[in-house]
Amino acid sequence: MSQTMPGEFLPQFLRVTGKGYPHTSWLATMKNDLSYHNLSVEHGTELALDRLLWRLLAASGAILQMVQAKQ
Repeated sequence: MSQTMPGEFLPQFLRVTGKGYPHTSWLATMKNDLSYHNLSVEHGTELALDRLLWRLLAASGAILQMVQAKQ
């Protein structure tokens, strides 16, 4: 009988680090960030391949955050 590690059967974005803090994967962070723009990972990847479009997306996201913070 083998022992399992804590959180072994949890999805990567729900795993807990050695100190007990939740661990968020880069993919979960990316999905969350893209969701603000109603984009999928596939569309986000296409945008990331075009540096100018990616910078425009990042700038618009920063502007949205500033506007939401003021409300």
